[in-house]
Parts: sequence; C-alpha cells; structure tokens
Amino acid sequence: MNWVTSYLQHLNLPAEPPSYAALERLCTAHLTTNAFENISKLYYFKRYEQTGWFIPRSMYL
Repeated sequence: MNWVTSYLQHLNLPAEPPSYAALERLCTAHLTTNAFENISKLYYFKRYEQTGWFIPRSMYL
C-alpha cells in the first residue's frame, strides 16, 4: 500500500481524478480529521524560564 492510498483511507476518501471539487473534499477531510493544536506551544514558550522547556521557533519567523 502506498502513502497516497493510506492517506486517503485515513481520511475516508475515495481516489478520484484531480479537480477543484476533489481538492476541496481533500482539504475539508484533512482539516476535520487531523487535529491542529498550538496553544500548548504558546503556553510553554511564555513560561520557558519557569519550566525549562524550549520550544524552537520556525526559521521563517
């Protein structure tokens, strides 16, 4: 099984030809299936001196 098939199965999406509608379904499925969380990173960054937990910044910031 290749990574594309595995990813589509994870998102519960069928393989389909490229189109804007397919891209919309793919993006929506990804955003609703995979949690995004960054609040704890901001919390740890603010309290670095208290906790000693270093959160590296992106080289692009």
